Amino acid sequence: MLIEEVPEVDTLKDVAKIVKSLSDLGQPPSRYHGDLLAIESAKIINYDVVKAISLHANPNLSWCSEANAQIVSSIIQSNNLQSYLTQFLNQEFRSNLKKVEKQAKSGLGGRRSGLRPKLTFQDQTFDPVPLAQAWFLIEVTKNKDREVNMLILLLLIDDFYFDTWGKIETCKVLQKLKLDTLNSLVPQLRESLSKCLLHIPPVTPEDESLSLLQVAYPSLYRVDDEFGTNLNYIETIATIMSSMSYAANFEKTMCFLLEQLSICIKRIGVDVLISVSKIFYLLNQLITNIAMMERCKVILAALRAQNEILQLESPLLYSFIFDLVGAYALLTKRVEKYKVADIQEQISVNRGSLRQLAVSCGKLSEFDELCTYIQ
Repeated sequence: MLIEEVPEVDTLKDVAKIVKSLSDLGQPPSRYHGDLLAIESAKIINYDVVKAISLHANPNLSWCSEANAQIVSSIIQSNNLQSYLTQFLNQEFRSNLKKVEKQAKSGLGGRRSGLRPKLTFQDQTFDPVPLAQAWFLIEVTKNKDREVNMLILLLLIDDFYFDTWGKIETCKVLQKLKLDTLNSLVPQLRESLSKCLLHIPPVTPEDESLSLLQVAYPSLYRVDDEFGTNLNYIETIATIMSSMSYAANFEKTMCFLLEQLSICIKRIGVDVLISVSKIFYLLNQLITNIAMMERCKVILAALRAQNEILQLESPLLYSFIFDLVGAYALLTKRVEKYKVADIQEQISVNRGSLRQLAVSCGKLSEFDELCTYIQ
C-alpha cells in the first residue's frame, strides 16, 4: 500500500481489520501510515481503536514516525477520548505498569558483581509499548491530569533499570512530561538520571553512550532547575570530572563531557568556586598532556571551560594565575610547533579573560610581566 493510499472504511469489520494491523507491531512505520489515515478519515472511534492508535503516538519508537504520530495527535484533537480514559488506564496502562514494576524489582534483587555497581539488568526484555501508551496519555490529558502524570513518572523511574536503549527512550518521554506537581517522586527520578551518567566508554560503547548522555544530561538539568539547588550541579560536575578520568581516550565523549562542564559552570556562576581547584587541576592536566595534541578538540573544549570560569572575575581565581599562565606557555609552544590555529585563538581569548581578571584584582602589572612567558 502506498503511503498516499487511504483504505475505505465502510463497516466495523473494516475497522477491526485495521485495529488488528495497527496492533501487529514491529513493522516499518510506513506499514501503518495508511491505516492511521483511514481511522482519521472514517471518524469511527471505539475502545479497540483507542488501544490501537495509542501504540503509534510516540514518534521515537522503532515502528513509529513523526508523520504517524501527527495523525494520532490529529485523531485525539478531533475526538473526545476522555470517556475511554478510565478503562484504558485500568485495563491497559496500569497492567503494563505492574509488569514493568515487577521486572524492575526482579532486576534490583539480582546478584551484584564485586565492587562495581550493576548499571542495568540485561536479562530482562525491555518492552517499549508502555512508553507509547504514556506518550498517548500525555496527549489525551494535555499534561494536566496529575494522577495520570504520576503513573507515567512511576513507569519512567522503573524503565530506567533497563538497558541503554530503554533509558534513552525513557528520557525522551520524560522530556514531554510535566513535573511541577510530582515533587514527591523527584528524589527517585534524580537518582535514576544520575545513574544514566555512568554509562561511559569503555564500559559502554561510545556511540551508545553518547546517545544516552545527550538525553540524560538535559533531563537532569531540567530536574535540578525545577526542584534542586546549585549543590546538585556541584554533584554533577564531580560526576563529569570522574567520567573524564575513565573516558580520556575517547575524543567525542571527552568533548561532550567538557561541554557539559561549561554548561554547569554557566548555570551556577560563582558557586562553582567550591570546586574550582579540582576543576582547574583537571583542565590543566588535559591541556598540558602531550598525548592530547592528537585530540585537539579536547584541548579546545578544556580551554573554553576554563574561560567560562574566568568570566566570574573572582579574586579567588587570581590565586591560580601562575598555574594557568604556565599551562598556556607550554601549550603555546606546542601549538606553534604543530600549527593548530583554533587552539592558538582560544589561548588568546583566555589570556584576554585573565587580563581582565588581573585588572579587577589590581594586579595588571604583575600579570603583564607573567605574560612575557607566553608571547
